[in-house]
Amino acid sequence: MVKQISSETLMIIIVSLSIALAVNTLRPGGIAVFGTVQKTAAEAEHAGFKEISVEAGIEKFKSGTVLFADARSPEDFAAEHIQGAVNLPEQEFDARIDKFIAEIPPEKEIIAYCDGEHCALGKDLAEKLSLVGFEKVFYITNGFSRWKENSQPVESGEH
Repeated sequence: MVKQISSETLMIIIVSLSIALAVNTLRPGGIAVFGTVQKTAAEAEHAGFKEISVEAGIEKFKSGTVLFADARSPEDFAAEHIQGAVNLPEQEFDARIDKFIAEIPPEKEIIAYCDGEHCALGKDLAEKLSLVGFEKVFYITNGFSRWKENSQPVESGEH
């Protein structure tokens, strides 16, 4: 009896793994199971998001065509953020994304940012927004500090 249960369990695991590997292989952007996959420059460009300079972000801000998405914590956002930005903390992405998608059209230009030279939250948020269907997503490395260094408008409070 135990031998039969063990062999049936093993068979279920093998079939499940086979199906999962097949789906992952056929899915665009599947996970590299056997080593890392290097992206070409063309593939990286079409990834759906890219870094832009703070100067380009300022120009987009002035034109009024872009939405800034602050990837920092709600506490940091409430203390101070780019004027008109929305708070979409990268760590709370799953809990907040449905509301965000309902309110923001997929063709809207979005610039994600965080704060600090080594902060990757803005880039991570840009990638996630691109993966859920936003078409024009950018990020500014060390965006908030660089924004303030350029004497651009900031505000405090929750939105």
